[in-house]
Amino acid sequence: MSTGCTLWFTGLSGSGKSTLSQLVAARLRGLGAKVEVLDGDITRTLLCQGLGFSREDREENIRRIGFVCELLSRNGVIAIAAAISPYRASRDELSYAPKSTVYDGHFRKIEVRLARPKLTVQTRKGYFALPMLNGETLQPYELAALEKINARPVPSDLPFDASLMKFRANQKLVEYMIAFEVPLSGLKPVPVPNSDRARVEASLFAIVRTSSGEVVDKMSRELWRDMPSQGTLPAGADHIFYTQPLLLPHGNYAVETVVTDEQSGKAAVHRLAVPRDTGSELRLSSLEVVNRAEPLNRERDPMNPFELDNVRIVPELGDSVSAGSPVTMYFVLYPAKLSTPSNADVTLEVLRDGTIISRQQLKTSETRPDGSVPMVFRISPGRGSYALIITARQGNLVAESSRSLQVE
Repeated sequence: MSTGCTLWFTGLSGSGKSTLSQLVAARLRGLGAKVEVLDGDITRTLLCQGLGFSREDREENIRRIGFVCELLSRNGVIAIAAAISPYRASRDELSYAPKSTVYDGHFRKIEVRLARPKLTVQTRKGYFALPMLNGETLQPYELAALEKINARPVPSDLPFDASLMKFRANQKLVEYMIAFEVPLSGLKPVPVPNSDRARVEASLFAIVRTSSGEVVDKMSRELWRDMPSQGTLPAGADHIFYTQPLLLPHGNYAVETVVTDEQSGKAAVHRLAVPRDTGSELRLSSLEVVNRAEPLNRERDPMNPFELDNVRIVPELGDSVSAGSPVTMYFVLYPAKLSTPSNADVTLEVLRDGTIISRQQLKTSETRPDGSVPMVFRISPGRGSYALIITARQGNLVAESSRSLQVE
């Protein structure tokens, strides 16, 4: 064999591209051909070192591999590439679909996929194939996030906070709100051409597992922010803050979250516990620390419990606050619909180092049309470790919500 060509294996992580490309290479070498394999995992550390995981960098990664394949095939070598190649534009640039149907040295695409439905694959790298969720296929940045979740040890190179908060529930579903907070100072800024500004990009990803390990839901988002190249940002503008509702059937779950800096490739993984719903007709949401309240200049989103009529509450996702200032807390009361109407009584207990230091009844606010009662209160604790316990009573029904708080 003296004619070169390129064989390009595409497919999801863990689908077998590297394994099959090596098997094909061995068979071709046995026939006397000159063969070189360009594996995406290896080229990332050599040929494409320094590239991140933004769309532009992923396309450049494929472009560089394609350039080397062209040089090899032009000189009589069969080049075999094994790379995810997620974007159609990149594949088109590599002559993804040549008009010729004969084996004449043109670029050949070989797609590797799992043909059997509901098949789960576990590989040596720990990648796994997810079931189709919400009718959506996995995006490239989601695949990268799954690799981070399966890494041992999990990466912790990027500062961020995440939290899962419980709100309304019915007989079938529980409404949660997942929140991410990413400081811009932890992300790599890239200058915006012809301006005095810079841009940061981050991808957010989370999967929900049952107690048996089955993945039943996911959320993901790619976000970017422009900021001045010099100077400091005002409070509230120095973080990326993102929330999204999750509706889950009653049960036991765990949530794994990943934030990736799309420019540097740095990432971190946090695992979250999921608060269970008690199943009582009288319910309380999670108890949250308020970071700030922002004006809401549009109609309130009924699916977002942090949006009131005129303000949007931004929660503090960490468990520590600074001493010297009052701490504002927020939760939502969901009274039961009883045959004999009665109001719910709500009390607050504050414990310091396990000892009750105060107990007071909270005044309930006006019930909203959807039946919920948003509640806000303030405390002024000194330094120390605290537990806050909210108890609601309505007739014979009792509901409780609590959280720890560290004042430093």
